[in-house]
Amino acid sequence: MTTTWTFWAIAFRKPRMSWMDATTTAKSATVNAFLALLVLAHIPLAEKFVEVFECATDVDRSYMVAQPDITCYTAEWYSARKAAIAGCVFYAAGIPVVVVLLSIKYRKRLNDNLVVQRYGILFDLYNDSAWWFETYRSCMSLVLMVVPVTLADYPLFISVINLIIFNADGFIVKRFRPYRFQHVNNIYGFVVWTWNITTFVGILYFSNSLSASQSDIVGVWATICIFATVVISVHSVVYEWQLLLWERFNTFKVTSRIVSTPIYARLFPYHLNKQGQKLVRQIEKLPDTSGTDERAGYPREFYERATGHRTGSVMLHPPGPGMKHKSSEDGTPCDNIIKTQEMEGLHRRASVADFSRLEDGDSPPMEPFA
Repeated sequence: MTTTWTFWAIAFRKPRMSWMDATTTAKSATVNAFLALLVLAHIPLAEKFVEVFECATDVDRSYMVAQPDITCYTAEWYSARKAAIAGCVFYAAGIPVVVVLLSIKYRKRLNDNLVVQRYGILFDLYNDSAWWFETYRSCMSLVLMVVPVTLADYPLFISVINLIIFNADGFIVKRFRPYRFQHVNNIYGFVVWTWNITTFVGILYFSNSLSASQSDIVGVWATICIFATVVISVHSVVYEWQLLLWERFNTFKVTSRIVSTPIYARLFPYHLNKQGQKLVRQIEKLPDTSGTDERAGYPREFYERATGHRTGSVMLHPPGPGMKHKSSEDGTPCDNIIKTQEMEGLHRRASVADFSRLEDGDSPPMEPFA
């Protein structure tokens, strides 16, 4: 597939790419896809090896939980353990190590084109300040996978430790707000509490201490919690998708009536403005949202808030008094897009277009904040 795309880019793509550029682009896409496969397949691959060590003790023997017909600590089990150890080294522990090394190496070059195209799967979802988050995710998944193995004979302890890990994870997300799409940071706590309730419900349900009517009530609560989590997760996916497409929807007569309704504005209050869409095309990810003073966490210069008017108009968010746009270290396209100055004690704003026409040393036309 990579070879085919390279040939097409050289021979037929308009504008045509040079052999060097096409090969580099194809190589970057292949590496990024391979890393995505490793990250997504980390737990399924590692579980196949880790489950060999997960033994439960019965009255007269100890057996593998995944394959009860295999007795632990026998010749057959020791033979499987050798392959499992190798798999744990290369997959269960090896993949997090690769993620750690790449994250540390490129943490200061997150917006370089080569890093975005080749290693974007490790960084694109997170703010630049949260370059470590994919590493943390890999390590947390590994811990969650090892806990059932080490405590196979103590299912209650497994549930308790998992609850502690998930709640600690929720605190970390709330504290650092690592995701570029701030709605994920906002709903993450709800997902954690849903997991808490579902776990407690499961413990009660299988404890055989409830009456039939109580078990039915507990089951209904669990179903409601799971359903609500699914609905919120689907809404989050659609919300992020419409961030990029709102302006396009607003150009068509039929869809513009939908995206300008009050109901739509309540369901999806924010979307990228034209400057934000231009930035996304340049950096191939959502704008960085760290350091913003917005309650919802959306940078004012790249996002708009829907008003819910039939005209399809939106309420712009100019920078507040004294607000300065956060500049990144490597000179990304978002630097200096919105600039604030003070004149005669009043904070004023110059538009992007005004600044783009200025020569060094010129002063832009100023308008006072509303």
